[in-house]
Order: sequence, then C-alpha cells, then structure tokens
Amino acid sequence: MEEGTQVEIQRLKDLRIQINSVKKELNKLNREKESWFKKRSNINKQITEQINVVKASKEERNELTEKVKTLKVDRDVLNKEISEKVNLLKDLKEKSGPIKTERQSPAQLKKQIERLDYTIQTQPMSFKKEQQLMSQLKTLKKELAELDGMSDEHKSLSQLQRDVSKLRKKSNQIHREVQEIAKTSQEKHESIITLSKKIDELKEEEKLAYEKFKEFKELFTSKNNELKELLKQADELKHVLEEKNIEIEEDKKKVELQEVKKKAKEVNEKIKTGGKLTTEDLLVFQKAMNK
Repeated sequence: MEEGTQVEIQRLKDLRIQINSVKKELNKLNREKESWFKKRSNINKQITEQINVVKASKEERNELTEKVKTLKVDRDVLNKEISEKVNLLKDLKEKSGPIKTERQSPAQLKKQIERLDYTIQTQPMSFKKEQQLMSQLKTLKKELAELDGMSDEHKSLSQLQRDVSKLRKKSNQIHREVQEIAKTSQEKHESIITLSKKIDELKEEEKLAYEKFKEFKELFTSKNNELKELLKQADELKHVLEEKNIEIEEDKKKVELQEVKKKAKEVNEKIKTGGKLTTEDLLVFQKAMNK
C-alpha cells in the first residue's frame, strides 16, 4: 500500500475520532441550550400568571375606589342636610327660648285647675280666701295657655333633634364603611406594588435566561458547523479511498454487521413460522448474539 494512501487512511481515522468527540460536545451544548430555553419558558409562564393577578387586583382596587367615591358623595349630602337642620334647630331654640325644666306638664296643670275650680264652686270659704284661689286659678290658666302656645314649636324642635340624631348615625355608619373599604383598597394597592416588583425581578431572570440560551445556541451552531466540516472532510477522504478500491476496516466491519443483522432477521422469521433451520442459520444466529 502506498505511503500516501496510509496517510489518508490515518487521517480518516483521526477525523472519525474528532467527529465522535465533537458529537459529544454538541450533545452537551444542546442539553445546556434546551435547559436555558426551558427555564426561560417557565419564568415567562410565571410572569404571565403574575400579570393576570395584578390585572385582577387592579380591577378590584378600582371598583373599591369608585365605591369609596360614591359613599363620600352620599356622606357629604347627609352632612349638608345635618348642617341645615342644626342651623334650623338653633333658630327654633332661640325663638322658643330655654325650656324650663321646673314647669309642670299641661296635663298636670289641667288637673290642678279642675281641683281648684271644684273647690271654689263647692266649698264654703271667706271672700278673701276665694279671691286668693281665684288669683291662683288665673295664674295656672295663663301658664297652661302659654304651654299650649309653645307646644307646636317644642314638637318641631323635638322632631328636628330626632332627625339630626338619625342623620348623624347614618353619616357615621357611612364614614365607617368608607374607612373599611379604603383600607381594603389600600391593601390591594400595596399588593399590586409588591407583585409588580416581583414581575420586574422575574423579567430580569427571564432576560438572563434568554441571554444564556442565545449564548449556548451560538456555541451549538458553531460546533454543529464544525461537525459538518469534519463530516465533509471524512466523506471526501472516504470517496478518494473508494476510488482507489481501498476498504476501510471500520467500514468493512459495519457492512459485515449489517449483513449479519439482516440474516439474523431472516432466521427469526423462520423460527416464528416454524421453518427448518440449517447449520448456516444456526451459525448466523450465534454470530448475531455475540455481536
């Protein structure tokens, strides 16, 4: 065999060793590349989920904010009505004057007047005594007349006081509701801020994962191109050797192995169909088992 041919054969063997080595590196790079791609996809999924949560929270917060605005308007209307009634109450109090707590009620005064009138009409008494009782009766009747005249004002005053009390109670209730809803709205807002920060962090992680994916993809592409070049060189050398009718031992073994596998398959078919096995069949089957 010519020396040039031996060099070509050795070169082909060396190329095949390089090819196997590059294939291993390529597989490793592919695993790294796919690992970073998967990580980026997982992070992207988390970002989408968190964004959906933020959107839902924003809608809830906005609804609560609108509710607070509406309640505040209702409360302001009530407070305005309270203010108007309080002013009206002050005016009525000034007109009616202070209510004397020591005064008797109209019912009590009527009873006293009836008793005095009955005494004057039925009981014998001196002229002086009668004049005293008549004077007392006149005073009681005057006081009763005053109370009767003031009763309508006092009724209006009492009704206004009750109205103001009810309105204040309702206003306070709305105020408490406003505070509770505003607190919930604030909690939602703070939650949105926290989630938004988390999304920003995840976006940074996603960016890093994508950069790593790109890095390994470029290395994979470069290594794959290297493999293609080595395979091309190996094919060219193999073609040159085939033209010289030189069969590489490794290729010869591959061809033999393919033939053995083919014949072993035929023997298996015979076994399955119950066909008669020859000595050659048994040797082929044994050879295939040893391979």
